Amino acid sequence: MNFQAQSCILLQWREITDGTCEKKDFSTILLPVYFKLSRQGATFRTCKSADGNQRILLGNVQLKQPFAENYLIGLEVVLHISHMLDLSKFDHVHVQHIAE
Repeated sequence: MNFQAQSCILLQWREITDGTCEKKDFSTILLPVYFKLSRQGATFRTCKSADGNQRILLGNVQLKQPFAENYLIGLEVVLHISHMLDLSKFDHVHVQHIAE
């Protein structure tokens, strides 16, 4: 998940290691906001919430390749203005493994 300074949110992924980066953009979102990223099989689902309870689906990404046993998932903040410092932070980050 990629968060940009202009309140743009996008998902980025690669089907294979060192492959081309794909992305899915979402509309501008007022911050602060809660996000939930979940995976079931090869499908990633992204939701947002203003209060942490009522979630709105932003979208799904279905990977074409079988999902690897080991993988990396991350959150990032991107600022494309070299002379500015972005002081964004993530809090209340939880990682939970649910057996499929």
